[in-house]
Amino acid sequence: MQAGSNSIAECFLCGNQPKGAKFDITTHSYAVTCPVCGPYRLHEFAKTTLDLDSSNEKRYALAWIIQDLSYVAKNPITDDAVDDLVREGLAREPTPSGKARLLLQTLKRRSRAFGRGAKFNRAQEWPSIKARGLEECDSIIDELQSRGLLRNPEHFGDDTLALGWDAWQMLEPLTGGAAKTAFVAMAFHPDLEACYELGIKAAIERAGLVPIRLDKETFSEKICERILMEIHSAEFVIADFTHQRGGVYFEAGYALGLRKQIVWVCREDDVENLHFDTRQYPYILWSTTEDLASRLEERLRYLLLQTNERGGA
Repeated sequence: MQAGSNSIAECFLCGNQPKGAKFDITTHSYAVTCPVCGPYRLHEFAKTTLDLDSSNEKRYALAWIIQDLSYVAKNPITDDAVDDLVREGLAREPTPSGKARLLLQTLKRRSRAFGRGAKFNRAQEWPSIKARGLEECDSIIDELQSRGLLRNPEHFGDDTLALGWDAWQMLEPLTGGAAKTAFVAMAFHPDLEACYELGIKAAIERAGLVPIRLDKETFSEKICERILMEIHSAEFVIADFTHQRGGVYFEAGYALGLRKQIVWVCREDDVENLHFDTRQYPYILWSTTEDLASRLEERLRYLLLQTNERGGA
């Protein structure tokens, strides 16, 4: 192939027609702009490695992961790097139900309202749900349709799908959650153990709620999946930002997206480090565990009273 040639007919990873593709003779690499995988550069030796993979597993794993890695658009994926990237891609592979959820979430974003159809070109977009090719993507769609989670009315066309009622309920739970439960997001730090046991936990229990903190629980799922599940199901979320852990910001943001009732907490000596995006929220600022327990219990009882009043209206 000559330098600058655009005769590459298929993306080397997903098989779709690229928007642009050329071979750079100076770096011995292909520069590809794929409408599905995104832009990437692939060294010719790495391409040979992929060609020898009859299972296509390496192509699948790379197609999944390069969507998350911006540097592959600038630096060629070398033969030496392929195995490491494939391992990382396979480590991110969801379960079949996880892939199904990715598909449903994609359709929800695109349709935005119950009853509306959304385009999903399965032949091109299977890498976006981390499927192992078109065949697995089709199997997932067939299964979701058989369960009533997806509909494909005749007037929609082959590449248009609509979420069923149960799918909407699953993806967009009602505000609230399991009654009388409070998920606690905080740094798992030795100097905060008393804060949790004598402050946060004590306040939650005195308010008549059940505290949920994952390092105090036993479970078999991946911890990231369990965190999201517990936030989904909790009635309240207590977020203590002392020590400024990124995970606490993530969990509070996720809870905000679900319209959960959040109690914002931070130790007084760390308040100046709070990210400015969160400073407008009504924080409980504490200095002693006794102060924290008293003020948190008061806040929770107030929220419970509001909840009961709305429920009785």
